[in-house]
Amino acid sequence: MGAIASYDFMKIKYFCKLIYSYPVFSYHERKSIYDLITSKITFSDSDARLQYNYSVYRDEINNYLLNNSKHNVLTSEIDITTNINYSDNIRLGNLLTILETTVEYTKSSKGEHSISIRHNSNIEIAIFLQDIYQALTVIIPSIYSILLGIEILKEKRIANKQSKRELEFEESLKALEIESKQIELERNKIARQKELIELQNQLTFTQHLDQETLRQNILDLDIDIEEIHHITYGNIPPDANEI
Repeated sequence: MGAIASYDFMKIKYFCKLIYSYPVFSYHERKSIYDLITSKITFSDSDARLQYNYSVYRDEINNYLLNNSKHNVLTSEIDITTNINYSDNIRLGNLLTILETTVEYTKSSKGEHSISIRHNSNIEIAIFLQDIYQALTVIIPSIYSILLGIEILKEKRIANKQSKRELEFEESLKALEIESKQIELERNKIARQKELIELQNQLTFTQHLDQETLRQNILDLDIDIEEIHHITYGNIPPDANEI
């Protein structure tokens, strides 16, 4: 606190470097330290010298506190724009829970993350991820799949209504019992195949993220994802596919 009070940015930088060198602080703890430092640093128009000194060390302080010091850990930032108004606490709370669940189910033991809200006319959500490359290749597609998959569900809902009307019309024309039996046999065959596939999936993925249910929750809440994009940086493996 003394270094912060005296605006001794060199000491602050070395303090942050010490924190970075010993990976015992979680991202949230390092972020709290970073927020404390930045909240205590204020300048007046006459503080040109202090502003310059701060600009010299600012990036290093930022990197030491906000970058994960664990080996082979990359950083990803995901920005999401929704149709949720800043006062709509129920829908916002549910969406944050869905995002938190998605990350928690798919991150590795080295993973750290934070989710923050930017208040504009519509809510913008920023997800900050730090994890190994293999985990990010699962986390990021999962988030995209759940958030953008609601459009597929909307199309399915319309298609199901149309299919139901068509089926009712077709059944009204059926007169022969043998046709009904053939349809029933086909349905049973499909149901058995579906059960077999589901059983195989359960055996293969012990910690399965129920994306379909999460998509349905977003659809039921009438949440639209107006825009989503991300960037990944760090020591990305040279043979890695694009994340």
